[in-house]
Amino acid sequence: MTFVLFGTDGCHLCDIAAQVIVVAAEGIEVTLYQEDIAESDHLVERYATRIPVILNELTEQELDWPFNEEQARKFLLNNNKRS
Repeated sequence: MTFVLFGTDGCHLCDIAAQVIVVAAEGIEVTLYQEDIAESDHLVERYATRIPVILNELTEQELDWPFNEEQARKFLLNNNKRS
């Protein structure tokens, strides 16, 4: 499964979220990449006040900040299956 962490440069919460996700994803087969919402007007409109946000690209399920390692791991595991 592929997950996206939406954020933007200079967002300290996004940096924290990335660290939380790295720990949460340990031992889970996932691909995770970061995307800067500032590169798209659509993404700014959708996520500007919500970042950081994790998105499952297949299911389009989202997890908004704040989340901890346990919540992020549960999200990755529960959204790591095709429906």
